[in-house]
Formats: sequence, structure tokens, C-alpha cells
Amino acid sequence: LVQLFHRLLEQLTVFGAVNLQGVAVSQEATQMIDKNVKQWILDDEVFWAQISNVINIFEPIGKWLKIVKGDYSTIHFAVKAFCDIRRVIQNNLALSSLDDKEKSELLEFVDKREKFAIKPIHYAAELLNPKSQGSELDETQILSAIECILNISKNKLNIKEQEIIDEIADYRCRSGKLFGNNFIWKSSFDNPVSWWKGLYSSSSLSQVASRILMMPASSAATERSFSVYSHIHSKKRNRLTNDRAAKLLYVSHNENLLKKIGNGNRSIFISDTIEDFEEVDWQEDVIECDADDSD
Repeated sequence: LVQLFHRLLEQLTVFGAVNLQGVAVSQEATQMIDKNVKQWILDDEVFWAQISNVINIFEPIGKWLKIVKGDYSTIHFAVKAFCDIRRVIQNNLALSSLDDKEKSELLEFVDKREKFAIKPIHYAAELLNPKSQGSELDETQILSAIECILNISKNKLNIKEQEIIDEIADYRCRSGKLFGNNFIWKSSFDNPVSWWKGLYSSSSLSQVASRILMMPASSAATERSFSVYSHIHSKKRNRLTNDRAAKLLYVSHNENLLKKIGNGNRSIFISDTIEDFEEVDWQEDVIECDADDSD
């Protein structure tokens, strides 16, 4: 929709309102639409101003959908996406022709969608992203994120709760032996998993952070991997073992990454080991966090 409106405005710039009818309106439509309606659509400045405002409102949604549905988008993008979308919409609503009721309904829809999509595991990812450290979260969301981190560390990794709490406190305050070095926070880094694994691999919190931050932002990449898997484990190769098929899928995945890096994109995370690429029961983590949160 955003691309369609963009192209419509481009055609207006190139052809002008008078000549746009031949580009935007088919001959069949010309016979069906009243002359006054065509003139109002093609010549009215208010109409084109509203089209421009619609683009400004919906463009961040399209941008973030493209990002989170990508092959290499991880879970820490989710909270930032909704916050960015809400900020842009609120800024552009002031210039829109919508009445107060329509503006309220649009913001309520965004809030409703965020409540449906964002869970404590997403808050945990935002908190463990070293670039933001939960800057987009309020106090209630931060507590929910910490509770989720503790649940995963206790139930999945058998790490003592107090040990994780101490490290979370040092991490948020940027203090202590591990997190008190200022030069580390000033360093540039694109991938939060690399930051945790490369700089703090010895910490218990790093084990939890790496596990959470490697989760994809959406199921789109997983669904695409099913398609790749169907080409590998096909009817003609139906005697492949699960282990062999998983290794071939791993090779195919990282080969595509290397090709993209060769084309100049060096910010992509490459799996270090086959274990990083194997299936992990992330859904169970989400369910546990949600159940604890509802209590």
C-alpha cells in the first residue's frame, strides 16, 4: 500500500495532475467514474496531502514488517518496532485530517496489537540488548523481563537465581568486575549475541542472553527454512537421516550468509556451530514466562 501511494505521488510529480488521468485511470474506469469525481481526485490538493499523510503514518509499519520478517532479524527488534511505530503515528496524526475519535481508534489498535504480539520474552530481549539496555521499557515491563530471565536461567540452565540477579544489577548499572569497564560500552557492535559471547562468555547472564537473543523476531524465516529443507530432503532423497539433513541445511544456511557478506553486508550473524542452528524449544520458554506473568 505504501509503495503504491509512493508511485502515485511520483507519477503526479512527473506527469502533473492534468496528465495523470491517462496513467492512473484506465479507459474502462474513465467511462464508469463521473467527471467531477475524477477531477476531484486528480486535481484536489487536499486529496494529495491526505495521501502523503497516509504514507507518513503507514511507512514505519511497512519498514518494520520488512525487517522482522527478514532471515536475520532477532527478537530484540520487536519492542523497538512497536515503540517506533507508535512515535511516528502520534507525530503524524497531528497533521492528519482524521477526527479525534478516528485518531483514538488508530492508537488503540496499535496498543491492542502490541499487547497481542509482545510477551515477557520480548521485554527480556530488549533489556539484554546492550545498545538499549531496556530504554524502551517502563518499570513494570522491566520487572516482567527480569522475571522471565530468572525463569529461563532456573528451569533451563540450572543457574542460581541470586547469581543472575547480581549480574543483572551490575549489567544495568554498568558496574562490577564484568560490566564496569567503560571502554566496552563505548565500543561499536552490531550483533548483541556477539557482544555477549565475545566479551562476557564467562558470565552466567551471558548464557541466558545468548539463548534469548538468538531467537528470531518472527516465524517468517523459519517458514522459509522449511521450504529449503523440502528441497534437501526431497522424494528423491528420502533416505537421508535427520542428522544428515540437518547438517546439509546448516551448510546451505551459512553458504547464503557468506554470499551476502561477499556482497558487502558484514553485519550478519553466522552460526558458530551446528548446535546454534539446531532446533531449540523456544516456545516452551515463552509459555513458561507467560504463565508466570499471569500469576
